[in-house]
Parts: sequence; structure tokens; C-alpha cells
Amino acid sequence: MEGLIIVTGFLLLFALIASRRFIMLGKMADEALTPCLEAGRQKYRLLEQLVDELSDPQTPASLSETRELKALKEALGEVSSPGLPAREQIELENRITALTSRLTGRMTNEAGSEAGIRQLSELLEAEEAKLLAMKEHYNQIATHYNNAVYLFPSNVFALFFGYRMRKLFTTKQEKGTEKP
Repeated sequence: MEGLIIVTGFLLLFALIASRRFIMLGKMADEALTPCLEAGRQKYRLLEQLVDELSDPQTPASLSETRELKALKEALGEVSSPGLPAREQIELENRITALTSRLTGRMTNEAGSEAGIRQLSELLEAEEAKLLAMKEHYNQIATHYNNAVYLFPSNVFALFFGYRMRKLFTTKQEKGTEKP
């Protein structure tokens, strides 16, 4: 009987410690995510300006009619909807980052890019560089959290209490391995 009480006490203590750890790691991930999302909003404002410039009838047809531009317009419309869960915001950010890099790649190859578009592209690159550092910081914390959710024995408590793995941002190093 005493052995059962000791084992039950040990399990309860372990559950308490695991739960506190998940709460702490989740709070740290949320704190790292907030500046990423705020910097993302600045990036989206610049992207909307760039989309407006590229949609101008005077922009070369090869740039103004690209699939990337149409997909980017659609993604920017989705990201502005209120109340998106963090998981969906991260997925949209990853999609927007991939579309933006493909679109800016086409713009740099386009001979007719005008000064306004180049200036917006440079501002966007600077904003993306700041955002990259924030994304990497979040990814480190979220990876630590995801390891706790995935690895035994804490995964048992994660499953029991409903903790789920967090979505990670795509970073520049990973972009080279993406399929176009």
C-alpha cells in the first residue's frame, strides 16, 4: 500500500513539473512570437505598397501578371483577417516569404524595374533581415517546446493535457531547399 502511495505521489509530482515546464516554454514561445508578428505587419504594409506598384498598368506585363503576384495578393488578404490563430499566421507568413522571395527574384532580373519598385524592394529586404533574426529566435524556443512535446516521458503528459507541437517559421537557410 505504501508503495502505491509513493508511486502515485511521484507521478503527480512529475505531472506537476511537466505541466509547469510546458506552461513556461509555451509562454516563452508566445513572447518570442509577438515581435515576429508585429514585424510581419510592417512587412505586409510594404508588400501591399509593392503589390500596388507592380499592379500599375505601366509596370512591365511580365511582372504585373505573374502567378506570384496574384498569389501574394491573395495571401495578404488572408493575413489581414482578424483573429487568425498563431499556427495559421505562421503558415501564411511562410507562404508570403516564399512568394516574396520568388517575386523579388523576378524583379531583380527584370530590366525595366523602376526606381519606386527598387526602393520598395530594398526596404522590404531590410525589413526581412530584421524579421529573420526574430524568426530564428522564435524557432529556437519553439523547437525546445516541440522537443518537450515529442520526447518521452513528457510526451505522455503533453498528450494527456493537450499540448501540441508549434509551427516553425521558414528561414532563409531553408528557402534554398524549397521546391518552387
